[in-house]
Amino acid sequence: MDEEFPGSIGILFADLHLPECHSLKMKRGILQRIQQRIRAQYNVSVSELEYQDKWQRSLLGFAIICSDSAILEHQLQNIALWLQENYPEQTLRTTVNII
Repeated sequence: MDEEFPGSIGILFADLHLPECHSLKMKRGILQRIQQRIRAQYNVSVSELEYQDKWQRSLLGFAIICSDSAILEHQLQNIALWLQENYPEQTLRTTVNII
């Protein structure tokens, strides 16, 4: 079955530095607020991909599946912008990949 399916997957990686965190519990609270706000506003999947055992670092991944790659790009760029506006000192870098 070689049928090709329409659609693309968009992934945003956000590298965060959370210097105000002094425990994993504090870090989880901050990340949970970020994840809830972005999920509610943009309807994306979110996961912490790296640095789970570090208090002040996190690499979050946001994923969307859509039939239009331009919509994916726009949506993920909006999420990156939201992070940079709401957490300017904590957002080290963001990277968007469309597959």
